[in-house]
Amino acid sequence: MIIDKISNTINYRKLFVTGTAVLAVSAAMAGTYKVVVPLSEDEEGAMAYLSNYDTGENIDSVLVADNKAVFTGKLDKAIAARMMLDGKRTGVFFVEPDAEVVLDVKTNEAKGGALNAAKAGFAAKERELVAAFVPLPTRQPKRPYTKNTWPSATA
Repeated sequence: MIIDKISNTINYRKLFVTGTAVLAVSAAMAGTYKVVVPLSEDEEGAMAYLSNYDTGENIDSVLVADNKAVFTGKLDKAIAARMMLDGKRTGVFFVEPDAEVVLDVKTNEAKGGALNAAKAGFAAKERELVAAFVPLPTRQPKRPYTKNTWPSATA
């Protein structure tokens, strides 16, 4: 019985040490992010929220100071995010570990990080494709009116 107690104590110690090591490694792997959002004097003193776009979870909140909101923290992986201020939401942008993002709320463009750069590249290609299709005719030629040939619901 004493051997069982000693054995269980050793197993709990191993579990505790292993769990602590995993947490330490996870914390070490997490990278620091920074999101800077330039704003106007009207937003001075307002509360700004950074939230995970996929889960809706609030990641950070800051008071707007010096005409900008500056979010900083740690992430272990990149996330799709959006900022909320006075009930208004920005477009989706990416927050990555070890990256600084500058978000322009007027254009909803985020600069900084590999994923935001890729998103900007896709957006540029999309604008190019839309511009190529805009000059095409948008109306179908007029056809003569034809009576509905579907059977009547009252028949």
